[in-house]
Amino acid sequence: MIVRTLLKLYLVALIIFTIFRLILLGIHFEEASHAISLIPQALLMGLRFDMVILAYIFALPMLVAVVGESYSGKNASKAFIYFAGTMCLLAFIVSTIDIIYFGQYAQRLNYAVFHWIDSPWFVIRLVVQDIAFLLPLIGILIIGILWMRYVHYLASRSEKNALNWIWKLGLVFFLFLSMRGRIDIKSPIRVGTAYFSNHHFINELGLNPNFTLIRSVLDQRQIVKNKLSLTDNERAANYFRQWINSNSADPCSIERQVRYTAASRKNIILILMESMGKCCFTSQMKLNTTPFLDSLSDLSRVFSPVFSNGIHTFNGIFSTLYSFPSISTYHPLKFSEKKYHGIPAELKKLNYTNLFFTTHDGQFDNIEGFLYKNDFDKVFSDDEYKFEDKHTNLGVVDDVMLRHAADLMDRETTPFFSVLLTSSHHTPFYTPPYFKREFSDDRTNAIHYADAALRIFIERAKKSPWYQNSIFVFVADHGIPQTTDLPVALSYNSIPFILFDPSVTVGNLVSGFGTQIDVMPTILSYLNLSYTNNTFGVDLNNSKRDFAIYNYDDRYAVIDSSLIFVQKYDRSFAGVYSLKNAEAINCKELSQECDKLKNAGQSILQFYSNFEANCMK
Repeated sequence: MIVRTLLKLYLVALIIFTIFRLILLGIHFEEASHAISLIPQALLMGLRFDMVILAYIFALPMLVAVVGESYSGKNASKAFIYFAGTMCLLAFIVSTIDIIYFGQYAQRLNYAVFHWIDSPWFVIRLVVQDIAFLLPLIGILIIGILWMRYVHYLASRSEKNALNWIWKLGLVFFLFLSMRGRIDIKSPIRVGTAYFSNHHFINELGLNPNFTLIRSVLDQRQIVKNKLSLTDNERAANYFRQWINSNSADPCSIERQVRYTAASRKNIILILMESMGKCCFTSQMKLNTTPFLDSLSDLSRVFSPVFSNGIHTFNGIFSTLYSFPSISTYHPLKFSEKKYHGIPAELKKLNYTNLFFTTHDGQFDNIEGFLYKNDFDKVFSDDEYKFEDKHTNLGVVDDVMLRHAADLMDRETTPFFSVLLTSSHHTPFYTPPYFKREFSDDRTNAIHYADAALRIFIERAKKSPWYQNSIFVFVADHGIPQTTDLPVALSYNSIPFILFDPSVTVGNLVSGFGTQIDVMPTILSYLNLSYTNNTFGVDLNNSKRDFAIYNYDDRYAVIDSSLIFVQKYDRSFAGVYSLKNAEAINCKELSQECDKLKNAGQSILQFYSNFEANCMK
């Protein structure tokens, strides 16, 4: 009789999974509206993934129940029901978190969610301050209570009509077969199985977040062990040597000596702007969101197109300051036993003072510990400010931090390198009461305020003696996800790179593909500062690339002027797409173009994986 009860529980759980999928569809229906005919297929695909998860939950209890139904007592039967019910509840909680996660990152839940497991109170406060995050949590609380009451109801009652042995064995066979998700003996179901169309959201809709989370955890174990296997190691090394114009046969040597005769020892102020992708600028928003950055760009050296190396702030900090790529969901700031040779180390040789300013807790993401180990002299965080000035979990608003940073820089007597990490364009959005809100939605106002805060900072800096002897570099840590049919949202990685020198009155555009890893050599070259380049970056002032490589958690992308190659790190999915219409390209017809992007991404990331494992001390 317990078999019939477990079957009921299974079917209701399947319905609840479908409801979660329909909720996700409803929230993001605009992204699916131009592919409505594919929605039924995506829902059916989702049913397959849901059945895989439920098979792993129910197969063992069902097998034990079938074998021992005649011998097990009432308490044992209840235990099977409560076990399956509790496991389903955990799966529902994951599905709830996924709705929040997808809204933030435009992808299903994966290993990256564990990056902040060591800062639970920070995350909890961040969530409860944003109603968009809070509502799903209230929803799962209600669902959880109703679900466990239903489980208790089933466990407390006794079924009168038992299934016959044929049905019982059939159910067990079905569940164990469902674990594979496919009948084909060559391969079980994979994340890539859900990618049946050219529409990103439609493909993601068919996945179950429990499946993607478990799969990415298993894949991450390989990456942590530095066992990335995208291509042959020797092939990767040869490609990388050509890429950086190196003749060294030493697999651990990427050193290039860069020498200048007339150096300009100016102060360097690097503003790492939270989520301020190019999609936030006036030209793309079609609203006057960034009047200050727009006007500043006319007087600056602007590099374009430039991409962030990842989609998280820690990616932006790591790649911008230390000129190394980001790989998958690997969190380099959490592994502070390694020493990285970036712009802080080179400037320290030149007797610069390295300063880092942030609005929030310096322990979050292990920012403070990592930076102190890697050549920063001082990190200024939220303990610099009064409690009443901290309006959200992210601490003070941007203009408060920026003005305080300018005051502290006034005290410096030697050349300094200051990094200012802003936060106001991050949920929960808060704009101070003294700033006039000109737009109807919180995000647009946050962008507008973040831009105004930068104007306030530059106006304040003009009053300081160090202003004329400084350069100001504006780079975003990453952008924001917007609707797309591509497997990656271009808006999430397309960022500005603006170099403003007060002593130069005419701006210019430097065309060529770049990423955050190129910031260090580009800045040092601009100032004619001699340095040792022990990184993966190049000087964009003098080097031209026709493609860029960037990370997107469980996948990476290689982009040029017309195409983008996207591949998952587990190689379960790969495709080349046209940037013009987001449609998949037939690589048999464009084999040379496809191979160029594929070889570049696989070789450079494979070499970096090996370099990180074998050469970093």
